[in-house]
Amino acid sequence: MKEIVIIGGGASGLLASIVLKSELKDNARITIVERLERVGKKILATGSGKANFTNEHVKGNRYNHPNFVTKLLKKYGYKEIKEYFGHLGLMTTTLTEGRVYPKSENASSLLDVLRNKIRELGIEEKCNFDVKKITNNHDKYIIESTRGLKVAADYVILATGGKATPILGSNGTGYQLAKSLKMKVTNVLPGLVGIKVDEASIKGLEGLRVKAQVALYAKKNKEAVWESHGEVQFKAEAVSGIVIMDMASQIARAENEKTFNATHFVLDLCPEMTLEDLTNYLVNRQVELHKYTNANFLIGIFHKMLGNNILKRAKVDVSGYVENLNKKDIERIAKAIKTFLIPIKGLDSFDHAQVTVGGVSIDEVIPETLESRKNAGLYVCGELLDIDGDCGGFNLQWAWTSAFVATKAIIERINNSLN
Repeated sequence: MKEIVIIGGGASGLLASIVLKSELKDNARITIVERLERVGKKILATGSGKANFTNEHVKGNRYNHPNFVTKLLKKYGYKEIKEYFGHLGLMTTTLTEGRVYPKSENASSLLDVLRNKIRELGIEEKCNFDVKKITNNHDKYIIESTRGLKVAADYVILATGGKATPILGSNGTGYQLAKSLKMKVTNVLPGLVGIKVDEASIKGLEGLRVKAQVALYAKKNKEAVWESHGEVQFKAEAVSGIVIMDMASQIARAENEKTFNATHFVLDLCPEMTLEDLTNYLVNRQVELHKYTNANFLIGIFHKMLGNNILKRAKVDVSGYVENLNKKDIERIAKAIKTFLIPIKGLDSFDHAQVTVGGVSIDEVIPETLESRKNAGLYVCGELLDIDGDCGGFNLQWAWTSAFVATKAIIERINNSLN
């Protein structure tokens, strides 16, 4: 009987254990070792507790290494994962932008079907097992905890996660383990996280949400280096929302790859109209609302506080009257709406990040199997690898995909040894 140890009881680790035991049965003993007091805590927090676990629009171009990921998604993509979870008993629902959730829209449903299958198969969970060292001793891996507990393995799957939201389990120890095994680890940064900005540029907007076209600009670049559309959420000293979190990952990737230095982003608060059309609309609006004060000119279009921020950017006195606005005033207001510039201070911390940008270099693993090139029988899955995707179920999809890739390689190797 082969001993397989999975380090990390998150998404990749749990699914890997099920696939392995389901196919190998009595030919392998599967053990999950988990640093926290129970497995799957991070799953419960995904998708704001609703568990957006995959996406209908999964493609390689939604990840930082599209060529690497595309080949693996062709084998174990959206359809395969949705079907597999269906076999486990999970009924799903698809909501906006192709995001797939449990029908209950509760992450506990996703975790429950995984844990039920683990119990049925008799997979052992060793919780409160904080791995501090992995050594290779006579073709056996010895995994040792900080408390001196040890387990031996013929095969090891590293599925510790990255550094995002360490309170839920991923505290970065996987990188140290990988380095101890001579694997290269890239610089790591928080991804899918809020962005700290110049407070003066968003003063008075805390708590507001707006839909906007978002364009990211870099030093010395006149053209946007990235654009998308979505809801922006204003905080006291930062901005968030799905589109902003996706942008944060782009900033982190660029920093790691030294491709550009992000300096600011611009919101188009009225993307459905051209600047000329918006200007003409405001000219006509001035006729209708000529008796109002300037502070009320944009009410009905934007929240009053956002309207005041726009007027200040346009250098228009909020206490003046709409009838006294001239053509230049109107043009500046329209421009301020279409080019609402916000300087970037930096990314929020790992404590608030949903994913890690960076990790074990993809050059360290065999692309078809995710086996370490330097450590035979050891595989790397999920967020620990330098793979990150957009917000919307893409990162959990990678967790499932990578788990399948690694486990199928192990299963084939063990089955071949038995024949």
